[in-house]
Parts: sequence; structure tokens; C-alpha cells
Amino acid sequence: MSILTSLEHKFGRLAIDNLTLYILGGQVLAYLLSLANPLFAHVFVLQGNLVTEGQWWRLITFIFTPLGDSPLFVVLAWYFFYLFSTALEQVWGSFRYMVYVFIGVFATILCAFIFPALPITNRYLFTSLFVAFCYLFPEHTVLIFFVLPVKMKWLGLLAWIGVIGSFLAGTLDTKVLIVFSLLNFILFFGSDLLTTLGSRSKNISRSTGELLTPSPSYMMCAVCHKTEHDKKIFSYCHTCIPETMYCEDHIDKHTHKKSLTRAHPNPSTKN
Repeated sequence: MSILTSLEHKFGRLAIDNLTLYILGGQVLAYLLSLANPLFAHVFVLQGNLVTEGQWWRLITFIFTPLGDSPLFVVLAWYFFYLFSTALEQVWGSFRYMVYVFIGVFATILCAFIFPALPITNRYLFTSLFVAFCYLFPEHTVLIFFVLPVKMKWLGLLAWIGVIGSFLAGTLDTKVLIVFSLLNFILFFGSDLLTTLGSRSKNISRSTGELLTPSPSYMMCAVCHKTEHDKKIFSYCHTCIPETMYCEDHIDKHTHKKSLTRAHPNPSTKN
């Protein structure tokens, strides 16, 4: 983020405050126009070949593509968009939030020119905002349909499952669109994710190593030095001095040990 910090110091004054409200206002206007005339819904879709033909407004209006047709669904979508977008703007500040949004916008536009016949909406662009919120606030709870409490980490998981499913099942242009639209998330959180995965990998390796490392031996044959890890039965020989442990193969076939300490008579003592 050092580059972003440097950019913020130089160009922070250019940040668009309350960018969420401008996008949300455009969404509402686009939806109302689409209700009045369904043809307006097609005007907001981004398509590279149409832009090159002079319909340049699509470079901007695709951001305001209605998120659905059902009034209930659209209202819920606006509610969630306002919730997570304003939270991101408050946490990052107006400049960083604007950069995040603009990276997704410019990457999507680039994809439109790579695949000029591909109609593009803002679906994955808004998904990138949603998963960013889920990543930063995984324990935050929202009320689905204003009734069912669900933590954001589970909604984020569902969102990623949908994205991965679309990526695996989609054509090449869809795969590229998904990657480009989520480029902002990758740039902002990729380093943190790699660090987290690396840390977890080390912990797993350490735990696995501890499981695979043989535990200390508590029994060992005095002759062959085999231990309990060799699946032998061990016994003490009470004849040996001191008592000594042998495995089942040597308990009856060994030379008894004798103590090296002998009682020597005191030279000054006479019998």
C-alpha cells in the first residue's frame, strides 16, 4: 500500500467524497428509466464495439446498470450496496475507496475492448465491493430480508462460490471479465491473503511434523537397542545388577550383568 499512500498524498484532494451516493443515485435513476421504457436497460450495458461506433456514454453508464428487475430485489441490493460501500469509504477514506472503484471500472472497460462483442454489466464490479466488505468485516451481522441474521463471512463465502462457479463454467471472455473485475480486490488484498496462506501453511507443516516425529522411547533393549517403536515386548531381568531391560528376543538369551561395585576390605582392618 506504500504506492497508494504516496498517491494519496499527491492527489488526495481530487477524491470524490460520498462517491457511493452518486453511484446509488445513478442506480435509482437508471432503474426508473428502465421501468418507464425497457429499452433504456440496454443503453446502460457496456459493449466495446458500440463504444467504438460513437456510443461513448456506455463507458460511464454501465456503472448504473440496474441490478435487477424485481422491485424488492433492487431495494435489497441498494440497501446492501449502501451498507458495505459507505463502510469501505469510512474505513479507507474517500481517495482509497475511489481508487478501488476506479480500478474495477477501468479493468472492466479494458475487458470490453478485448472482447468487443461481449455485453458487460456491473455485476462483478459490485461483487468486488461486496467481497471487500466481507473480508474486512467478517463478523458483522446483517438481517436478510430484515429478519434472518447472517454473518458477512458466510455471505462472502457464498459470493466466492458463485464467482468460482461462473469462472469454471464460463467461456474465455467470461473468465477474463471475472479476473479483470476483481483486479481491485486482488491488488488491495492479494498480499495479505498470500501472507495469511503462508502462515497457515507453516502452521500445518509444523503440526504435521510434530505428528510424524516419533515420540521419545521409554523402553530399549540393552542388547539390540530396539525400542517400543519396533513393536517388541520388553521385560526387566531381575538377576542382572542393576535390573536391566531386554526385548523378548534377548530376555532369556543374555549374559547377566553384575554390579561393577565390589566390596573391598578395608586395608586397615585385619581379620
